[in-house]
Amino acid sequence: MSLRRPKVLIVAAVLLALGGVAFYRVVAQPRERATGRRLGGEIPVRVMKPVAGTVQHKVVTTGDILPLMQVEIISKIPGHLERLLVNLGDQVREGQTLAVVDRAELQQRIREIEARVAKARARLNELQTGMRPEEIRQAEEGARQARSRFENAKAQLDRSRELYRQGLLSRRDMDDAENAYTVSEAQSIAADNQLKMMREGARTEVRQVAEAELRENQALLGQERVRLQHTTITAPFSGQISKRYVDPGAFVTTSTPIVTLAHSDTVKVLISVPEKDVPLVRRGGNARIVADAYPNRSFTGEVVRLSSGLDLASRTLQAEVHIPNREHLLKPGMFARIELVLQERPGLLVPAEAVLQEGSRQYLFLVEERKAVQREVATGLLQETRIEIARGLQGGEDVVIAGQHRLKHGSGVQVMGPGGPEAGPDGVKPDRRAPAGKPDGANPDRTRKGQKPA
Repeated sequence: MSLRRPKVLIVAAVLLALGGVAFYRVVAQPRERATGRRLGGEIPVRVMKPVAGTVQHKVVTTGDILPLMQVEIISKIPGHLERLLVNLGDQVREGQTLAVVDRAELQQRIREIEARVAKARARLNELQTGMRPEEIRQAEEGARQARSRFENAKAQLDRSRELYRQGLLSRRDMDDAENAYTVSEAQSIAADNQLKMMREGARTEVRQVAEAELRENQALLGQERVRLQHTTITAPFSGQISKRYVDPGAFVTTSTPIVTLAHSDTVKVLISVPEKDVPLVRRGGNARIVADAYPNRSFTGEVVRLSSGLDLASRTLQAEVHIPNREHLLKPGMFARIELVLQERPGLLVPAEAVLQEGSRQYLFLVEERKAVQREVATGLLQETRIEIARGLQGGEDVVIAGQHRLKHGSGVQVMGPGGPEAGPDGVKPDRRAPAGKPDGANPDRTRKGQKPA
């Protein structure tokens, strides 16, 4: 009995010792680490050096994908649609025939006007060149015969008057003689005038009238020929047929759309730039576009046009972004998110959690010779999880990124691991993304603890 009692005591002592060790590791040791009483009062922290990279000021907005150019194709003249040569989705080139309007009536009218032009030209040529000699001789003979008839009528009138005075001629016969004289006199005068005109040529006024008639018919002919050309409807630019409205045989007017033609080798997005960012936006600026249809792919665009003024209601400036679209992946009407890069500059970046704020004062902690050194800083643009340090760091410092909330200036610290590959004791995981000069961008309006974008 006396031999077994020491063995029991020894076993009990061992179990008690093991329990104490387990209690220390599970309960006491984490408490010491959390309160900073481990390692001789030093507070465990994790650090990293500032990352030298490119800081980007962006505007993040949304918009609709639009074709670079889009028109509704209509006929310039009314008529029945004889042929429609394209269909929905067809690719067409500039100048390609899309449709033809019936032209039979127009062609007949052109033939009629051509005949009128030929007649007017012949008449003018006749007036300009004068009469042929044989025509003049015929006119001379006609004038001589007219004078002879007039002289005979005059002699007959003289005899009739004498007979009537003697009472040997009735009043009716006297009237006939007077009428014959009047008619022959007029015919003689007309024949003389005709002969004179043929000898001298047409008067200037007559030639001018003939010239005006010819010009009028020529102008009408040119107009109808242009209308004939308009019966062939062609593409004003290369693109794709995005809509079709009518079928062959339909009657179209000058307001009836036939098809819609869209140029989408390049597409565009109209975005609104806030007033505060207007001084930074410029033609030629880069933009990144992500469409909902392709969430894992981005497209590059360029600012091509800027509005001349701000919208009074929204106080924003409209910018037009062009996006190359040779593969036609982006379809007009798609919803897109646009990141417009307004400014890029080199800068130092640290995790945003490293920067603390007290009132209007911003600061962070550095580790120098196992001591915490409080350093006031000025922050710039927020880049998602990282913040630009515009003033206060030179680069190369050890910046506390975990455990900083328990530090005071001069506190003793113990750096836990090179650069903090895991989450720190306060649950903060440091940013370990490679500083490849391309920090993730974000909307510059996002700030942390009063930090404002530059």
